[in-house]
Amino acid sequence: MIDQHATLPAQPQPPPHTKPPTPPARCGLARCAYRQAGCWIGAAMLLSFAAGMYSNFGLQRELFAAPGFMLQAAGQPVVVGVIVMLGIIAGLLTLSVATVLHRLYGQSRPRLTLFLVALVGASLAVNVLEGATLLAMRSLSEAFVAAGAGAESTFQPARQVLRGLRNGIHFPAKLLGGFGVLLMFVLLLRQRGLPPALAGFGLFAAGLQMLRSQFCARLPKPP
Repeated sequence: MIDQHATLPAQPQPPPHTKPPTPPARCGLARCAYRQAGCWIGAAMLLSFAAGMYSNFGLQRELFAAPGFMLQAAGQPVVVGVIVMLGIIAGLLTLSVATVLHRLYGQSRPRLTLFLVALVGASLAVNVLEGATLLAMRSLSEAFVAAGAGAESTFQPARQVLRGLRNGIHFPAKLLGGFGVLLMFVLLLRQRGLPPALAGFGLFAAGLQMLRSQFCARLPKPP
């Protein structure tokens, strides 16, 4: 006879349902891509500006100061080489910024971004041409120093031609580069890639640089 009051063995209980831990919040792919692109654009632009300012207001000012490049370039071959390399590096950095902006905003602003890339590419080509002119000026300076002071009249025509060629390339190149930077800030302002105050300051600085380059082009140059 079965005892009705006997206790039945306890049935095993299923383990409580545990909720998997919530992964840490991450930014979306698009937001992360924009953030990384913004960091690269800012760093590249700062490096490009620093290279240009050091070349124009430091190295080139000393090289073209009195008594002129004909006597100084031969004794500073490394300085001339650094000037050329800084111009190319600054142009490449600016071109990379324009390329990133085209990838970010090419769908919404196709014409503006394509024109920006073409303009910055042309500016890089002009920088390379200016560098080649500086190397030619260095070679002329070395030949002039080796020939002695009595050969000044012989080298005078070549000096005038190279000086005019360099000035004719240098100041339009600065105007072209300033226009490219101006377009970059216009694009960032229209796409809300920068705060309006910061974008406005960039527009003002780019316009001021363009005006200054044209003002300097009209000043008398040392021989």
